Amino acid sequence: MKTLFKWRCSWGCDSFSENSRTRWAMHTPKKLNFRSQWLLNTIFQASPQQFEKPVIYPDKLNQRTLARADYWLQLYSSNDATQSVTQVTKTLRASVFLIVILAFLAGIVATSGALSTELKTVNLPLFLVGSLGAHFLALLFWIVVSFSRGANGNVVAYVLFNAGARMGRWLYGREQPLYDCAFESLITLATRHQLLKPFFGLLSHLFWLFYLLGTFLTAGLLFVFAEYHFVWETTVLSSGQLAHVHALLNASLLWFNVTLPPLTALSSSGDTMNTAINAATGLWLLFFIAYYGVFVRIVGVAGCFAWLKWRSQGTSWEEGSASYLHFKRYQDPISAQVLDKDQAIERTEQFPAKIQGQGVVMVWLEEKVHAEMTSGYRDLGIVSVSRDLDELLERENGPWQQLLIVINSKNSPDRANLGVLRRALDCAEYVKVFFVETAQPNFRESWLTCISGATPLKAIEVCEHA
Repeated sequence: MKTLFKWRCSWGCDSFSENSRTRWAMHTPKKLNFRSQWLLNTIFQASPQQFEKPVIYPDKLNQRTLARADYWLQLYSSNDATQSVTQVTKTLRASVFLIVILAFLAGIVATSGALSTELKTVNLPLFLVGSLGAHFLALLFWIVVSFSRGANGNVVAYVLFNAGARMGRWLYGREQPLYDCAFESLITLATRHQLLKPFFGLLSHLFWLFYLLGTFLTAGLLFVFAEYHFVWETTVLSSGQLAHVHALLNASLLWFNVTLPPLTALSSSGDTMNTAINAATGLWLLFFIAYYGVFVRIVGVAGCFAWLKWRSQGTSWEEGSASYLHFKRYQDPISAQVLDKDQAIERTEQFPAKIQGQGVVMVWLEEKVHAEMTSGYRDLGIVSVSRDLDELLERENGPWQQLLIVINSKNSPDRANLGVLRRALDCAEYVKVFFVETAQPNFRESWLTCISGATPLKAIEVCEHA
């Protein structure tokens, strides 16, 4: 397995000539599939303490271009992050399955309650309003929201994140600390690429599709095995208004050659016991639910699914996204794209010029830890950012001949810490680092990768003993 891993690494690093790499970089399509972007965001937004094993970040030697981020994910991605993304995907699928099951049961219960009358008499317009009224209102609301500008779904995204996070904890417990980070990365990515509208449209259409399927199947079974009588009653509508409504409903299914019985036959004074009239009315009612309910929602599900698929496949890897900036930083550690303004320093591809200084000093990066140190180093205290070194230069008669930086291996090589190392090269003639290994996680290998991968940092000497 190790041999295969080394072979794949050497293939990835050495199989292209320099000209091929140059052409690749010039024509780099800044596109990744949606899952790769999601996984990258999860990895780079999480804190190092959330990983059970240290993440091997890409460096300049094994990842030459941004286009090969997918290749890096296959070789170096954290299993913890992949597992969390998979769990979020399972949570969403379980949520959708739960929604459709509840909707189907709700349709069965609502229809059974509406048709469970002792006299087996059904008020036709009232049943239509009860079974399809909410469906049409929800459809109208979805159309307005989908085509309105500026409705990005931020509030709904917040609700979704909290509901999904709670459901994930209920399903998986607290064994996966990266779950919340993966869910938040998904919501952020979906909001940025405007995927929330088609996603919630898909959920809405699925809910009403299975609700109406439950209504249609329940009504069909009851009409097959029980006898119902249909009437058309009203209190406020006049006979002329009733005739207009009846004509409109009758014309709605004429192309299927399905007609509604005459209004006189459906009135309370008409022949409501006529079996043929009741059968024709029941058949018309089932056709109406199937066409204007089930069929409309099937079209909506197909449309939203195609919309979601198209938007997710067309997502570009934006230069302003967190994963792009982080990958660029770790791919090319000498890039100054993601430095904070107060930490920005000048970087070049050349080794820094030798600095003439006096004195042998040491500093602790971020915190002091218990370690046996060789006498002779003057302790200057703790530094956290490059600005701290600037203050020490003024206060402690810098630059110096030697500067030893003691690093706790549990601290990751993040932006600020690497900035301290780069600034240290301007503060002393010789810069050394010593790693104190305390507890997990251990980022020593990640530090060594970053130091060996950037030209300026290669001037730093790694000490086995201090």
